[in-house]
Amino acid sequence: MAEGADRPLLISIIAVLNLLAGLFLLIVGIIVALGVVSMSEGDIDVGLAGTALGGLFAVLGIISLIIGYGFWQGWKFIWYLSLILWIIEIIGGILMFPIGLVWTIVYIILVWYLFRPNVKAFFGI
Repeated sequence: MAEGADRPLLISIIAVLNLLAGLFLLIVGIIVALGVVSMSEGDIDVGLAGTALGGLFAVLGIISLIIGYGFWQGWKFIWYLSLILWIIEIIGGILMFPIGLVWTIVYIILVWYLFRPNVKAFFGI
């Protein structure tokens, strides 16, 4: 974070949403990994699939927690990472037209927002 730059409100909201999503994914990942394994004592394939799926959710949760914390702290690499991921989301939304239209518009607005002077100042860009 740049010295003296205030955190923009939408960046705070994005940070909190990422932190909440990360916590949710982490908890779901643990529950899925442990719950499916314990229910599938006779079928190892289902147990391994549940463990893998739970592990994937847990990893995605940890990544989301890191991104949320990075948004909160104003880490410069989070600005670049978000720009890349959101552009990928825009491309995916265009490819899913018309289903992805709403999310495409949301991500276009978010990319535009990243380039606002106060947001760039907060991230030290």
